[in-house]
Amino acid sequence: MKPSRKITLFIKSKSGYVQPYQVFSMEEDQAAPKKISRVKLSIILAVVAILVGILLAWLSGRNYIPGNPNLYLGFSIMVSSGIVCCIALCQQREYAGNITDYHEQEIILEHAMMLYEDEEYKQALEKFDVLIGPKKDHKRALYYAAKSCEALDDWTATKRYIKHYLELVPKDREAWELLTRAHKKLFEFEKAAEAEKRAMEL
Repeated sequence: MKPSRKITLFIKSKSGYVQPYQVFSMEEDQAAPKKISRVKLSIILAVVAILVGILLAWLSGRNYIPGNPNLYLGFSIMVSSGIVCCIALCQQREYAGNITDYHEQEIILEHAMMLYEDEEYKQALEKFDVLIGPKKDHKRALYYAAKSCEALDDWTATKRYIKHYLELVPKDREAWELLTRAHKKLFEFEKAAEAEKRAMEL
């Protein structure tokens, strides 16, 4: 498979720093393998540490291994507590970082909407792609990216963006109507009829 094509933009924030953003091509994105989250992994490790401590304490109590059962159990509790504390600190730092990211995203979105309203659709689309990123979970960016592609008469891209949007907001009638138009422009009449039916139900 081809690697994702990337575009790097540099956006100057209010703090004066220049922040690079990567835009991932919607056409060439590869499906990223699902990874277990750090929180889940840490919880699993903490539980394993407790269970190992209980097992060692039981074996020690039955004289299968040397040592004090209470020491084994206490040490396992200390290890699991340390794991939980570490992940709590990491989550706190991540949350603080998300606040900063949100502020930066609002700046980009505001700029993108200005370009969109000025009918600078190609430039606006680049900004929307920054917000969409590999997760494709920014609702407004996905919607207006689809609208930008509609204005650019790129119906394949319109369909792609609006379908991602509808995965997040399935009860948006205007979005279903846009998908209907995209299918019709691409001569996908059966799919257009299905999308039109969904729009009529809302």
